[in-house]
Amino acid sequence: MRIRPHVHVALVLATASSAAFTLGACPPEDTGDGTTDPTSDPTRPPDATAQDTSDDTTPPDDTTPPDDTTPIDTTGGTAPADNVAFTGTFPGDLGGYREVTLTLGGAARTVGLYRPANAPAHPALFVAFHGTGGDPSNFLDEAGLRGFADRSGVVIAAPQALERNGGQGEPGDPDHYAGGDGFYGTSWNMTTGDATTNNDLLLVRAIIQAARNAWGADSDHVYALGHSNGAFFSYHAAMALRDRIAGFAENAGGAIRCAHRDASGAQFVGTGTTCAALATQAGYPTCDGPLKPIAPPSGRVPWGFLAHHNDDDIVSVAWTCTLASALGARAQTYLKGRDDNSWGHSVVDGFADRAWAYLSQRSRTD
Repeated sequence: MRIRPHVHVALVLATASSAAFTLGACPPEDTGDGTTDPTSDPTRPPDATAQDTSDDTTPPDDTTPPDDTTPIDTTGGTAPADNVAFTGTFPGDLGGYREVTLTLGGAARTVGLYRPANAPAHPALFVAFHGTGGDPSNFLDEAGLRGFADRSGVVIAAPQALERNGGQGEPGDPDHYAGGDGFYGTSWNMTTGDATTNNDLLLVRAIIQAARNAWGADSDHVYALGHSNGAFFSYHAAMALRDRIAGFAENAGGAIRCAHRDASGAQFVGTGTTCAALATQAGYPTCDGPLKPIAPPSGRVPWGFLAHHNDDDIVSVAWTCTLASALGARAQTYLKGRDDNSWGHSVVDGFADRAWAYLSQRSRTD
């Protein structure tokens, strides 16, 4: 049964002209080549279809996730404060789940917070993004994030997406594309990777700093996590905010080289649990366009844990493999076939625990 939050805390994001206290400004992303465009497509790998980037640390393909019971407790990290302007704080005494309201650019936003009782003095932070039409509380349940947080000591902040362009999709978004299949509902802003103008990236910046202020969250162990539309955005946010986010975990998303996920030749359902095996099968996408929603930067590339069911008929597993190919050694894949526990366009069993087994060993400074 879904438990609705009983306490709401007001937290207001202000514009740059506000008298609110400020958190450290994240400058436009430096790609390392003298430009500030995080969406430029770097040199592509020789094989643009797929390659299996799993290594010998890949969790076994079973239904028992790792048992991560020892919380990370470091010094709080080394990232400078972010001066994105906002007012208010996360509740420092939070135990369990609560929702806070933030206002950014005149738009009211909801963020679901979960802080486990065993959170250490400087906990790692997962910023968790729900899928199309979802909400924070349900996504915590869908992805098993409450139990994961209780086992790991990681704190969770799950913002609520907005309805974009009347829910009809928009140019530049490969998932909810303009002229698509009708009403999409709420979704994440992937039209630009500029972290000084994208309202959802600004929100992520404020969430990270608020967690540092209230809970001493470790700035070197901040991660994005998402499912479906939220999976695409977890990758998008990590690349755009690579100086703030150590890595990301995506489930049933990836990156697309076709015009969008429903373009001709973009849909594929396969068998097997490696990208190498899937890439040899009939119908595997051969699109050769720019990587969307964003390309990995030429500078630091955040770590990625990439999960997908091979029978997903909504967002093809091929797009997780395409992302794996683009990230190379900076990612680990976990591909899964259908079983009695999970299948299709759903969250794979033990997603957060499996992701944490990989990401907890990797930080913003790696």
